[in-house]
Amino acid sequence: ATCLNPRQCDFEERVGKAFGDGGKFVCGLEAVANATRSASRGSPKPCLMYSIGCNLDTAFERDIIARTGGACEVHIFDPIVDATLLAEESSKWGYKLHSIGLAAAEGEFRFHKNGVTRSYPAKTLPQMMELLGHTGREITLFKVDCEGCEFSAFRPIVDECAAGRLRIGQLQIEMHIPGLIQGGKANLTARDTWFAGADACGLRLFHKERNNWGCKGWRCLEFAFVSRDAALTTFARYHDCPTSGGWGIATAVGQGNSSDASMQRKAVLK
Repeated sequence: ATCLNPRQCDFEERVGKAFGDGGKFVCGLEAVANATRSASRGSPKPCLMYSIGCNLDTAFERDIIARTGGACEVHIFDPIVDATLLAEESSKWGYKLHSIGLAAAEGEFRFHKNGVTRSYPAKTLPQMMELLGHTGREITLFKVDCEGCEFSAFRPIVDECAAGRLRIGQLQIEMHIPGLIQGGKANLTARDTWFAGADACGLRLFHKERNNWGCKGWRCLEFAFVSRDAALTTFARYHDCPTSGGWGIATAVGQGNSSDASMQRKAVLK
């Protein structure tokens, strides 16, 4: 009976910084590491991580690599940081840094900081995956902290998910509240659209918290989502369930439910 009705995530854990800005919650990292270790030699690494934005802080990415035995393929995308500053660290830890930003369309995006506006190269997520030869692969962990790009840049991602061309195992995202404020009022349509998109990607919310350390203590919210398959894999790992056959799961994580997106979006601006 224990293995018949797994929920979103029974085994969430903070990865990266134990305290402060930058740490994220991951569902069943041991299960991710176990799948990575079980892969046959010479095959592509089953763990693929895309990290959008780092601002010279790679504690989360380094912890992922360390705790999966160095077998998780990690790519960091951040056109704003000076790549030379991370060159030595990336060589030591094994992640790859790309000077590309995430956007709704290929081109350039503008970033305003300290009174200065600069333009940087940008691509959509499908374009990033095509560039790196990852088209068709599942993104095991997708971390996004792009200072507000999450609202516009997710449209192509949702389209790919809905068409069955993109699979995301987990999403760790920092959502910036100013992106939901227009004319001094909350833009609930933008909120609802974003959470409906997460639902279309088969992602279910398993952790939420206000970021008290960054964004002046109130402008950012941290969310963590998990897909049905990733949740089932984690549940099976920790509960010693069968890995195939005999599941009999009728109400498992991610089964179609018209109220899923509605329930999730209530977590924002409520």
